[in-house]
Amino acid sequence: ALGTGGGLQRNAGQSGNLTKVFLKTIDQFEGTLCFLSRSQRMQASKSADTTQRRTMETFEEEGWMAVIVTLKPEHLEAMLAHALEDAPKECCGLLAARDGQVVAVHRAKNKEASDYRFSIDGLEQLRITRAMDAEGCELVGFYHSHTGNEARPSPTDIRMMGTFFGPPYVHFVIGVADREKPHARVFYIENADATEHEYRLADGE
Repeated sequence: ALGTGGGLQRNAGQSGNLTKVFLKTIDQFEGTLCFLSRSQRMQASKSADTTQRRTMETFEEEGWMAVIVTLKPEHLEAMLAHALEDAPKECCGLLAARDGQVVAVHRAKNKEASDYRFSIDGLEQLRITRAMDAEGCELVGFYHSHTGNEARPSPTDIRMMGTFFGPPYVHFVIGVADREKPHARVFYIENADATEHEYRLADGE
């Protein structure tokens, strides 16, 4: 299942085909790396990065939203539950991934304790990311809630996260302005802007 959390729904078949083309292109670059010298691998990686960026730009220019993260329903439910529990204060947390898929949702304390903004203490973030490392996981992104306005990164969110946590880090915004209809949207934050994409819900086990 694909999710945007907002009112914009794409044709899943066409979007899926574009995503397959995108992933195949990147796989072709990665598959050649083991046969190249160090300098050639570095050049190939740069080419792959350029290809990935151009492909993402094509998606956006044509009005498509690429799938940028996969998670299980229980991970989505955990973020929604956290947002509802902390409302009207904004909640926040970090997402751990293994092999490109979210495997854990780590709650964090909103140091601001605010209805309108959030921040995570640096020591707490370090503790959580070290725990991820110990479990063979990596930081793939963040989530926070908006309790009274649209579920998209605010200018403050963009300024705070854009400098160090641009792509490939993902940013979920959980909308709970309507407590009866909580929803999630996912974005890349880059170049002082936020671009919405899609997330994929994997089958639970």
